[in-house]
Amino acid sequence: MPFFHPVATDAIEAVKAWIDEGAKNNGVFETDILPMFANAEAFGGDVPCTECHQSFRDPPSFNEVNLTSYEAIMKGAFSKTRAKDGMPIVVPFESEQSPLYTRLTRNRMPPGLDPGEEGNHPNILMLGRWIEQGAWCR
Repeated sequence: MPFFHPVATDAIEAVKAWIDEGAKNNGVFETDILPMFANAEAFGGDVPCTECHQSFRDPPSFNEVNLTSYEAIMKGAFSKTRAKDGMPIVVPFESEQSPLYTRLTRNRMPPGLDPGEEGNHPNILMLGRWIEQGAWCR
């Protein structure tokens, strides 16, 4: 999700409504929600979510989240160090507690800034300068 992309788009609101209505595996999910993850334009990116989030293995999915089916989405995220049995990304009826929704609205890059911040925010400028200087960590 691009940092400056709006957070109240039709696609994001559809995901929120689906979660808040119980995150059911029904016609709404199959026709309205699931196809968005395969659509590059749905959430404002250049590539579809499923380009990176297509399995639980490394590779082909480097993010250990599979957004290609209801079962996979409800299984959640896997991590070699944190959640070997899966970590839910959807909490039915609670979008604000669902990492899938919060990733679309709050957890953007650079972290710690509101998605609506201007491009000239000091933290963004400082991050840019650090990258321009080689992104050294000493």
